[in-house]
Amino acid sequence: MANLYRNGSDSMGRHADNEKELGLNPLIASLSLGEQRLLKFRHQKSKEVLDVLLSHGDLLLMAGEIQHYWQHELPKTKKQKAERINLTFRKIILGGL
Repeated sequence: MANLYRNGSDSMGRHADNEKELGLNPLIASLSLGEQRLLKFRHQKSKEVLDVLLSHGDLLLMAGEIQHYWQHELPKTKKQKAERINLTFRKIILGGL
């Protein structure tokens, strides 16, 4: 999947990648290209927040049970931002589990 974030107004709401087509504990790779942006993780029970600053060329891997307990988002920012492309790689399981 490819997403273009044109500036700081483009964002992705808080979510978990927990669709059944991804399997029980999906491995998701996310490659950042272009402008630096903040990715926020939030624990679903404790509400703990972890901030990850993603720069050009960073590869973020999400694996194991992370999607069971954490949600993530790319929030809007009022700071001037250039374009950022995010390439997300995931395995889709066809035909059910």
